[in-house]
Amino acid sequence: MVWGQEPSVHLESGGVTISLICESAGSYSFVGTNSDAAIGTFALFESVSGSPVAGHITDLSNNTAILDPVGLDGEYSVQYSYMVGPITYSVSSIFTVTLLDVIEIQGLPETVCKNDSPYPLVPVPSLSDPGATYTFSGPGVSGNQATGYVFDPTRSAVAEGLNQLYLFYTSSLGCAIPDYIISINVSFVPSPDFSTTSSCIPSTGGLVQFDNNTSGKYAVDSWSWNFGDPDSGPYNVSSEESPEHFYPRPGTWNVSLSAETHDGCLTNQSQNVTFSDQPLVDFTWITDCFIRGEQTSFLDQSVSPYATIDDLLWTFRTTGGGVLGQIASTNP
Repeated sequence: MVWGQEPSVHLESGGVTISLICESAGSYSFVGTNSDAAIGTFALFESVSGSPVAGHITDLSNNTAILDPVGLDGEYSVQYSYMVGPITYSVSSIFTVTLLDVIEIQGLPETVCKNDSPYPLVPVPSLSDPGATYTFSGPGVSGNQATGYVFDPTRSAVAEGLNQLYLFYTSSLGCAIPDYIISINVSFVPSPDFSTTSSCIPSTGGLVQFDNNTSGKYAVDSWSWNFGDPDSGPYNVSSEESPEHFYPRPGTWNVSLSAETHDGCLTNQSQNVTFSDQPLVDFTWITDCFIRGEQTSFLDQSVSPYATIDDLLWTFRTTGGGVLGQIASTNP
């Protein structure tokens, strides 16, 4: 085998000689030349180890061959050989493949929730190429390469639905991918809210109805309530939309409502709910004798173990139900 003769070989794309392939899209071919008008063949090797690489080359038998770079990554050598009589002439050329057709972003899912924590933006190729440079832009994007980029879906600029981020990436070898588009779907998250139909329960306990006032109920797949009453055992939780719960006494209870959407987004609202003591109303009168024209005194005997009774409203009716009058007092 004789090396260094007149033959030559080079890699080209669109008629331009290249030594670096950055994208699989496009046409790449090897062109071999020799002064003997002989038809040569092509072979592909790993540049460092010298190991042959099968496939990827389609020899057109006219001193050209088509290269398919998909699956290649690193530095390679193409060898062009031909024979004149018993003598084989060979020449080789080095080229590098760094495909950036699809740039994955480490840990960034295609769909996120509007209330998710910020996601770090790190191009996967940069993990093995510390000399690469890149910039991110788009709604919800902040930071820089030195301190780290993040995408924050909670930002007001981020719309529910499809959002597009942009990446300008340049590898240390010079492969530049401008305005690489990263599509992210941001799922709607409802706003949990609830109220109660009553603010008072008896001192011996009472049943409380919760009204679910969450906006965006259409997106909710499941509900989860915690009534803040662990002593009630399994009755402390509920999956109903607007449940009831029996509280054993008045007081302040921490109630939480969680909602999970059809897209798997979770959201929660907790608040302290205070139920005042509902007084046990009772009264008596001072005398059993009624004397026309004279006053009759009534004595309040209402009790409220957990709160102070501030106001009383006395209503006097006829036996037929008609109202004779009302007196607002704390000591009638």
